[in-house]
Amino acid sequence: MRRSKVTSKPEPPPQKGKKKVVGRLMTWLAGRGDVAAQKLVLSRAHFGLEKYGTTLMTHNGRDAIEDARQELGDALQYVMQAKMEGRDMADLRELTQTLLELIEADP
Repeated sequence: MRRSKVTSKPEPPPQKGKKKVVGRLMTWLAGRGDVAAQKLVLSRAHFGLEKYGTTLMTHNGRDAIEDARQELGDALQYVMQAKMEGRDMADLRELTQTLLELIEADP
C-alpha cells in the first residue's frame, strides 16, 4: 500500500476554474440513489458559494488531492471525537462507502 504524504501544505485561494464539479457529482449520486449525500453536497456547495463566490470548479489553481487529504485529516479527528463521545457512526458509514465508491468510479 502506498503511504500518503505526512505533511500538509496551505493551498491558495481558488481561482476561476473550467468546469463545475457539483453538477457532475450530483448526477453520479443520483445514479446511486444517494439522497442523503446529494443533500449534503448541495448544502456544502451553497456554503462554498457564499464563502468563495463560486462553487467548486476544476483547474481552479488548487491541488484537489491535497485539499481532500487535509479534509480527511480533519475528518479523522472528528470521527475520533464522536467515538470518544459514544456517538452512532451509521451516517458516517454510509458516506464513507460513497466516498470509497467515488474514488474507484469513472464518473
